[in-house]
Amino acid sequence: MRARHALAVLAILVASPVSVARAQDPSAAAAQARFNEGVLAYERRDFDRARVLFLQSVALQPRGSAFRNLGLCEMQLGRPVEALGHLRAALHLPDLDPTRRGVTQNDLREAYAATGHLVIETADGAALAVDGTPVEGSAPFREPIDVTAGAHVLEAKVGEKKSLATVDARAGVLVVASLPIEGAGSPGSSTAPLVASGPLSDTLLTVGPPAAPTSPPFWIARRTVGLGLVAVGIASAAVGVYFYTQASDAEDRNNAARAGLQPSSCSGPSQPPACAIASDARSTQQQDAVLNYVFLGAGGAAAVIGAAMFLWPSSRSVVVTPSVGANSAGLRLQGEF
Repeated sequence: MRARHALAVLAILVASPVSVARAQDPSAAAAQARFNEGVLAYERRDFDRARVLFLQSVALQPRGSAFRNLGLCEMQLGRPVEALGHLRAALHLPDLDPTRRGVTQNDLREAYAATGHLVIETADGAALAVDGTPVEGSAPFREPIDVTAGAHVLEAKVGEKKSLATVDARAGVLVVASLPIEGAGSPGSSTAPLVASGPLSDTLLTVGPPAAPTSPPFWIARRTVGLGLVAVGIASAAVGVYFYTQASDAEDRNNAARAGLQPSSCSGPSQPPACAIASDARSTQQQDAVLNYVFLGAGGAAAVIGAAMFLWPSSRSVVVTPSVGANSAGLRLQGEF
């Protein structure tokens, strides 16, 4: 990154005029002063300040060297669309010698590769807006429209009739977007040739009006069932915890009843009342312990399977079927993992 910065600074310095001794008119002198200040600001990596100074310089005296340095600032600031326009302007001005022109063409390729480019096919005379911002002129557009890489909403309009399309502008790729307007002529009816400014990618994509979404909705049946299973699992686990506390209480009653008994007190024909209490408590404890295991096990299995069904990507197939064996029963989760 440091080497790249050093090369960019060196290129700016190369682009700076080496002699200002010649007599200049006031606007040219002021443009040169802004240019020199911009170079110093760029060296300090104050790209915002440098950009303002280069903008002032080209406003006072349009020169290819200033436009080129302006484009470099905008690339550093993450504004490749503006950089692309200013680098093109630099190449249209005569003050760049062959060496600097070649360097600027390399900069242009870099800016082009960082931006998206739209070829619009719509009815002649249609006005165009990109993300709600009007585009200068009307169809047919002789040059691709440069945009930032990413998704954009296009609107073509003739009178009260309009057409919408959503396009994914990939960096460095020329995309053809078709926006037909019913009753206002067919897209591409103009015979005017398309002038593609800048290098073109080998990839050509075509985008038409928005189609119905192809991705499944979030709340599909599998996720609904999965969420239901999670809820059932949580409820079942709560019931299991309840039976665990009941089993613990029964065990405590059993222990308390047997505390005052001798080992053989409950084996004869005449048994004290505590034996019946202990026996009843032990039976209750065993039943509650079994129910605790059943509800906790079933609840845990339901929660895990439900979570898997809910969270698993939609592209995978998941099937849940009952499973009953000689010593077990439950749910079987099958699918493509």
